[in-house]
Amino acid sequence: MVWRGLWAPSLEWLALRRTSSGWRARGTVIAAPPSGPWRLRYAIELDPGWETRAFRAALEEAGGRRAVEMSRPPGEGWRDGEGRLLDGFEGCIDVDIAATPFTNTLPVRRLDWHDARPVTLRMVYVQVPSLEVTPAAQRYTRRAHNASGSRFLYEGLDTDFRAEIALDGDGLVTDYPGIWERVPTSD
Repeated sequence: MVWRGLWAPSLEWLALRRTSSGWRARGTVIAAPPSGPWRLRYAIELDPGWETRAFRAALEEAGGRRAVEMSRPPGEGWRDGEGRLLDGFEGCIDVDIAATPFTNTLPVRRLDWHDARPVTLRMVYVQVPSLEVTPAAQRYTRRAHNASGSRFLYEGLDTDFRAEIALDGDGLVTDYPGIWERVPTSD
């Protein structure tokens, strides 16, 4: 999949593959915001139920390169790239990497959405371009659903950010108003 950024000149390419242990997503975002251009490469490992097991994000910009890596083995808490247990991420199951619409797919695919009740989640939130990682409270409310897709109200409860996002039948973002839009591609 490819998304075009509307927030700054930017483009994302995503490869999503089923594996023997779940799913693997690999993406590259190239952006040229007023603060300066950067390139983000990320990889997310998901179990068959779409729970995040591990992720890595690496960013390159004029000031250098940096990366962050975390994992969550089954039945354990989040660990850093050196395997050390991290405090403060209890209850976080999904990762939200700020520079990609793909991570909105994770709770949409993971949770059971039979009604329009809001679901509040704690997320592992990765700010871009700083790659600072913090827990973040977010809420998703399914507004509409049919065979071709759905609409969700997404709310960042720590930031008062709100957006109604459109997703296709597979739960992948097609329109994130003012931020991202999916580019039609031939498969």
